[in-house]
Amino acid sequence: MMDVTSTARKESLLHALLLCSAIAYAFLLPFGKDSTPVYFIAFLFLLLPNLKQKIKSSLQNKFVLGCALFFAIHLLWSATSDDMSLATHQIKGALILLLPIALYHVVTKQNREILLFAFIVGFFLTSLFSYLIFFDLIDNIFHLENKIVGEPLAFLYKIDFTIILNILLFYLIVAFLNRYKMLSLLQKFFFLSAILMLILNLFFIGSRTAVVVFGVGLVFTLGFLLFRHSFSKKVIALLMVASVTISALGFMFNEYDQRFLQEARGITKAIEKQDYMSSSGARLGLWKYGFLAYLENNLLVGSGTKNQLEVTKNYMESNVDELKSKPEYDEVLRVLSSKSGLHNYYMDILVQFGLVGLACFFTIFFFFLFSNKEKHEDETFLFLRYITALVLLVSFLTGGDFATQKLGSIFIFLASLVHLSKPKTKALP
Repeated sequence: MMDVTSTARKESLLHALLLCSAIAYAFLLPFGKDSTPVYFIAFLFLLLPNLKQKIKSSLQNKFVLGCALFFAIHLLWSATSDDMSLATHQIKGALILLLPIALYHVVTKQNREILLFAFIVGFFLTSLFSYLIFFDLIDNIFHLENKIVGEPLAFLYKIDFTIILNILLFYLIVAFLNRYKMLSLLQKFFFLSAILMLILNLFFIGSRTAVVVFGVGLVFTLGFLLFRHSFSKKVIALLMVASVTISALGFMFNEYDQRFLQEARGITKAIEKQDYMSSSGARLGLWKYGFLAYLENNLLVGSGTKNQLEVTKNYMESNVDELKSKPEYDEVLRVLSSKSGLHNYYMDILVQFGLVGLACFFTIFFFFLFSNKEKHEDETFLFLRYITALVLLVSFLTGGDFATQKLGSIFIFLASLVHLSKPKTKALP
């Protein structure tokens, strides 16, 4: 009896420490400093009693299983790679796919609000830094490797920051409207101030991809709200008009109209004249030659042990003789040499892991969206499920990387809140 009691107390203590580590992970994720809490979560999880049984129960969840299978694909690829440096880099980035195995035993319906609140607080603190830097109130003294000169960002890549921004923006809009009648005047003021702050921050940063994602998310959010809440059409319409108005001001402030026209001309030249000198043109060039390189390899498993960038580069050098004397050829090679991927994560997976890898990746999102649903699921978390998938899937089209950037960590965390949360189980007596 004493052994049972001692084991129960040990497990309760470990669960409490796991929750504290998860809260720290949620808070530090927007700062890009989430590695240490992840190590703590992994270490504490390995100390839990009946570990083998807990891993088995985690893998019974389809989303957790999908993540584990995608990690297994990375592991198999790395085991046969002839570039150990690249293989180590791949595995290190893909380890985040194993985190849901531990989070399955941490996240509950009772604590997910706390975890999400910690994440939101952390992000708003990073947003405050971006405001201060943008208006030259402070110098960007952080000098991080992922800081691009001229961007008012201190901690994250632009795409990572704007992905969180878009997801939280639309989540707060839906949460505000769902709880509108229950909020005090002061709470309504804070909600609207937060929404306004995020929208303005989006346009201060100046990311074209983020603006496109914002437009797609805005249309989806409007449709979701009108479909679910016909009674609040006036409030929804007012909020959306305000969002569009602020968006228009943002376009004028950053001259987005000219920037998008420039990108549209670049796309036209790339399609009609194979001119890849513009930013959008170079992306289309990467996608084109990446896909052609994929067709020359195994369609099921991709390039095998080789790096997708090297595979694409080798294809161009050996098969596109007519472009070698043209400057646009050099531009595509220059982007390839920067080792920033093919600027389309789906194409990266297809070239490297083939149809098997791409199917496994989409399986993760399929399980995330359609499995483990409850009949009376909380509507704000239901929306968080949809908007997280939408924003990330759109972002992957233009260069977001699941493993080597923070997008994987962001997705795993938010997916755990809406997919792995379950009623709190009672500890053994």
